[in-house]
Amino acid sequence: MSRWTPLATALALLLGIQPAVLARGAPPAHGRSGLERRDLALVVKTLEDDPNLIDEMLTSDAQFKALATRFVPASRSRLAAGRALVGVGVVFMVLGALVGAPLYLARSDLRAAAIGTLAGAIGGGFALFVPGVAVMATPSAAEREMRGYWQDHRAGFLRPEAIGGPRLRLAFDRSLPSTAVVQFLSLSF
Repeated sequence: MSRWTPLATALALLLGIQPAVLARGAPPAHGRSGLERRDLALVVKTLEDDPNLIDEMLTSDAQFKALATRFVPASRSRLAAGRALVGVGVVFMVLGALVGAPLYLARSDLRAAAIGTLAGAIGGGFALFVPGVAVMATPSAAEREMRGYWQDHRAGFLRPEAIGGPRLRLAFDRSLPSTAVVQFLSLSF
């Protein structure tokens, strides 16, 4: 038996026990609304509003939750398709430049082929790169529907008489939101 065997055994045991210990202290994977945290973060990033307010509206408004549930996979697939097009386009442009430039600079009989290779690869890469950026930048129909619903119903959700709205809870004094405090220096002369 090697002198490293006890150390290797102890290390293997620690690595085997560690995920179970970390999983116990991990926060829940779902918010109050039932969406996963990363899906909720995507909705919050898209709507650019208060995460607690969005989570409450997802909890209380079934139609908004359905729109958000449809939005998340549509957004992820749109971004994945755009990233793939951009990646393939960049690879084509770089490979075209790496192959075509040395052939062009060699000043041989292959100069016409080099120009064709360079122009074709860079042009083909650019032809994939630009639509990829456009796909990533253009909002999907699900995103437009969710944004429109949020803009139309946000004010109604914030009304004090809204059922389950955040102001109604504040009226019952359950919990006050945290606010920033700014202190100014005052001197008398």
